[in-house]
Amino acid sequence: MAAWPRTSPTDNELLLGEGAKTVFSGVRMKTPSLVLFAVATLVLPACGKSKAEQCNAFVDRATQAQNMINTLKLDSEDAAVLEKGAASAEAEAKAFGALELKDEKLIGYRASYAATLASLGKIMRDLAALQKDAKDPAKLAALEAESKKIEEEANKVEKSESDVVDQVNMYCTGSK
Repeated sequence: MAAWPRTSPTDNELLLGEGAKTVFSGVRMKTPSLVLFAVATLVLPACGKSKAEQCNAFVDRATQAQNMINTLKLDSEDAAVLEKGAASAEAEAKAFGALELKDEKLIGYRASYAATLASLGKIMRDLAALQKDAKDPAKLAALEAESKKIEEEANKVEKSESDVVDQVNMYCTGSK
């Protein structure tokens, strides 16, 4: 192997001292590039995999939450059914909030989604209270106003849930 002229010590001579000159005579090692390559090939895929695993965990939990939401009877006139649905939504909010994540963006999305589920629970409790009061003719006028307020809250919750799902999908797939 032909040696080329060099005017400065090799990276290995700097790191290992003068003795490295005889071992690597004439061969210029590019240690920093090699280390950078090794780090990039070993560490970066682990970061991507970690994010992918966290995204999958988020989606799995959100799917469970959606399945629970699909079982709710929001149009029920039975206050007990609405209370049971509220309890389910609140339990799901707690379970979602306990989802173990490290990714900061996903942690933020987790908090938003859990808050959305908690809001759904509150709305269901409010609906249950309305159903209980609906039997009292003296409260009918107030109930109509309260009903509109709850409907507006429900629309906000639905939009919030949709926005969080869209944001998570964009973040996890890398699309804008």
